[in-house]
Amino acid sequence: MRSVLTWLGVIGFAVVMGELLFRLLMGFVDDVPLRRKPSVVEGKAGRPLPPDILHAVGFAATHLVPYGFVEIDGNRFPAQSRGEYVEARAPVTVIEVRAQALVVEARESSEF
Repeated sequence: MRSVLTWLGVIGFAVVMGELLFRLLMGFVDDVPLRRKPSVVEGKAGRPLPPDILHAVGFAATHLVPYGFVEIDGNRFPAQSRGEYVEARAPVTVIEVRAQALVVEARESSEF
């Protein structure tokens, strides 16, 4: 009987420690873009988007496949292309502002 209670105690301790470790790790994962989509309406760090963001020129901060991030005037925003693949660091133009992301199109390098 004593060994059964010991094993139940060990299993209970493992479950509690596993839950604590899981919660700790999930706290670090919350900032990963795949886990939580930032809101374009708020922009970076909760600030509203600048009014002149439409037709703004920037570059792809990540590959757009078709979703990723663009950088415009030093600020990073979630974005999507119109379905085409856009290389990271490629110049882009904002052609539409949607609720979840900026819609961009690639520009020719000479146009940037």
